[in-house]
Amino acid sequence: MPSPTWKNRNIFEDALNLENPLTDALRNFLKYRPVRDALWRTLRESIQESVDFSSIEDIQTHYPGGHSEGIPDLVLYGPNFILVIEVKIGAKLTDKHQKKAYVPWIEKEIEKSQKEMGFVVFLIPDYYSHRAELDSCLKKAGSSKNPNIQVLDSPITWEQLVKELGSQNMQSLNELTLEFYNYLSERFKSVIFSTEEVDLMNNKKTASVIIKLIDIVDKVKDKSNSLSSGRLDSSGHGYNFSSSNKKKSIWFGIWWEYWEEEGFPLCIAILKEYHSPQMLNAFKKRSEKFVDFKDCKNREWLVAEYNLPESDKKSPEPNTDCSKLINDIATDIENLLQ
Repeated sequence: MPSPTWKNRNIFEDALNLENPLTDALRNFLKYRPVRDALWRTLRESIQESVDFSSIEDIQTHYPGGHSEGIPDLVLYGPNFILVIEVKIGAKLTDKHQKKAYVPWIEKEIEKSQKEMGFVVFLIPDYYSHRAELDSCLKKAGSSKNPNIQVLDSPITWEQLVKELGSQNMQSLNELTLEFYNYLSERFKSVIFSTEEVDLMNNKKTASVIIKLIDIVDKVKDKSNSLSSGRLDSSGHGYNFSSSNKKKSIWFGIWWEYWEEEGFPLCIAILKEYHSPQMLNAFKKRSEKFVDFKDCKNREWLVAEYNLPESDKKSPEPNTDCSKLINDIATDIENLLQ
């Protein structure tokens, strides 16, 4: 039986679609030291030397009273510094407010609060579509004659923050913090290709291999057409097969995440929490190699792998005859669901 969708949804999925809610959430999570440490490490060394996050006195969001009614997104106050973080996701800078507000606002705030230093940092995605406009604005804003104010001309990114958060022991905090990290990790995950991966993508054999694997999965589904089946989700290419009474459920296909972790593209899997010990034992007996695997949603699976026939590995000629493998997989699925 598949897990209810609402139980697997990250609690921040619907709340953090805009910049303001994301800024509020970041402010709230900065009360945890590992989150503050991660943010501090994304800053330029010249700022790190002047700001001590362990001595933060207050954190405000959408602070009123800025120059020309500009409202700084996130303001961190320390004993001798003010740090303004302008949070961006997709929106461009506003002409009247943000392009002119930072330096005059900090000058007034330093005078009022008697702080020694003021800093402005932008927090943006790697893919920020208004980057050219932002760079131009920062170049002008950074030309302040006040030596006590520094506008960082190179923004920090959400991807950098996620990377630094990943180096922390999020498990030592609470489930809410882990949910926030998981949300940021999914939303701002950077896509970086290694040289080897680029070589693989530019190799025609890579496409051929994936097409053959997909063909095997689809043929297993056709062989098992007497069973109730459907696509599990978009995370891989495969099918979920169910017994007639819906009490047993098996997934088979190409699970990209498992392939990346374990090195096997074709696998069969069951969710451990939804099956009896008898079913789990029967699943283990059908394979010499099985793996306990936890996916990105922290669901625990029991996974077994299928190897391609030796002839397909060694033959220099194209060989797509995997009929025995397809029959074996279909038989395994039918026997387990009886």
